[in-house]
Amino acid sequence: MEVGDDSYVVMIDAGSSGCKVFLYHLTRNTTNGHFVVREVKDSNGKTLYHKVSPGLGAYPNKPKEA
Repeated sequence: MEVGDDSYVVMIDAGSSGCKVFLYHLTRNTTNGHFVVREVKDSNGKTLYHKVSPGLGAYPNKPKEA
């Protein structure tokens, strides 16, 4: 990824009581080349994510259904 390029990262938090999917915007700092990661927010300024319940703990004997 070059300086000035934009990318997006999807992070899945697969927990026992629920699963959340988060979206992050990834760029490179033009000064030092370090990655800059920011949460993607909706038009109201709230973090954009999707939550699903139940989580993985509801499928202890049914991993294919999880």
